[in-house]
Amino acid sequence: MQARLASLISGAVSGLISGVSGLVSGNANDQNFRNGWTQQNIGTVTAANPKKNVIIVFPPHDQNLQGSKYQQLVSKTPTQTLSYDCYIFDSGDFTLKGNGGYLNWAFAGNFTRNGNKLTFKPCT
Repeated sequence: MQARLASLISGAVSGLISGVSGLVSGNANDQNFRNGWTQQNIGTVTAANPKKNVIIVFPPHDQNLQGSKYQQLVSKTPTQTLSYDCYIFDSGDFTLKGNGGYLNWAFAGNFTRNGNKLTFKPCT
């Protein structure tokens, strides 16, 4: 009886460890995918909108952008579907409220940066 109980517990613990390992691996795969996805898309959107500033961002954020055109971009990671905000604009201020890194944002144009705060001037 004790051997059977020990075997059941051992199997449950192994299954739990395997499940947690899968979540960590999936999360790392998602992060790697998102890092590349934002960089690829910032290049594509910037090339299609010369002389404009561009931000692709996963919320939350604050923005005060002039001459802004907005579109939603959908990223299908290995484990989930996420919506990113894409701004194509002339100038303004932008603050990322989440953590930085390419998985949450990518930007291009004529800007100065102070941490998660960006100030954009018109592109020439």
